Amino acid sequence: MDAAFAAFADSTTIAEVTVPAHAFAQALSKFDDTVAGLGAGGQTAADIQALIADDGVVIADLDSVGSQSVGTFLSWRSQTKSDGQKATAASNAVRADLGLPPAGSGRSATAAGLPVPRPSRHVPGRDG
Repeated sequence: MDAAFAAFADSTTIAEVTVPAHAFAQALSKFDDTVAGLGAGGQTAADIQALIADDGVVIADLDSVGSQSVGTFLSWRSQTKSDGQKATAASNAVRADLGLPPAGSGRSATAAGLPVPRPSRHVPGRDG
């Protein structure tokens, strides 16, 4: 999320942000639906619920971009970035619970010693 905000220039317009903001909000919502179904317990479950709550704030921010005006856009951008940083912190708590490196650390799951699923070699139309 920080990378997305770093890409904003002071001249970035509402029109330039609206489509990617809605796409990201939809992807974040789908991710939250998936992570909610992991069936985790204990602290991990609590951290997942905190993440979903923080993501919900970000989703609402992103969905409201179209109602911003030139006068409110900079404030919206600042608030959305702040809310995104809270969601990133919550995400890092869940990642730590799962033994994953923090988001943006540059460490892959493989480098962390975790198994990484390999793509199927199934070829549609050729394999039965």
